[in-house]
Amino acid sequence: MKTLFINVIGFQVCWLGLVLSVPLAIPIALMYALWHLLKVASASERRLIALIVVAGTLLDSSLTAFGVFAFTPEPLLIPLWLCVLWLVFATTLKHSLRWLWTRQFWLLPLGGFGAAASYLAGERLGAVALPYSQVVTALILTGCWTLLWWGLWYGHRRYVAAQNTHAEAYGQNQDLGSSQ
Repeated sequence: MKTLFINVIGFQVCWLGLVLSVPLAIPIALMYALWHLLKVASASERRLIALIVVAGTLLDSSLTAFGVFAFTPEPLLIPLWLCVLWLVFATTLKHSLRWLWTRQFWLLPLGGFGAAASYLAGERLGAVALPYSQVVTALILTGCWTLLWWGLWYGHRRYVAAQNTHAEAYGQNQDLGSSQ
């Protein structure tokens, strides 16, 4: 329960600090993520976190290249703070957002809406400019993130199932919490 509370508060504090460009936000968020990776995350979760960071960075970079997002100053891909935010966000999927991650029926619509809402909130706080209207941007983001969440969820579920089958064959411990 203590870890869940730290996860909820840690993510919210890091999100706000990174979006508002608080001077120490990046080092604090990186320390939080490192603590999570070393003290909380299983090997399966560390792989999922890496996958989420890469997928989120690639999708946000693509959306930036297509003019859905605009950052000042203009980064090569996306700003460093947004990459760090992906790292911190990924720590929530098996903890404070476990209820969502383990239920595909809710993950797809809520994950898509949640991502769009997060970017719209980021615009209001001055972290990103959204050149298209809010409605068009919300539709683009909801669609992109719904597809991405489905791919990440499905891919991770298949990976864990394969690992559990391999572990059963050799009588090893399994990461049962990951397959739900």
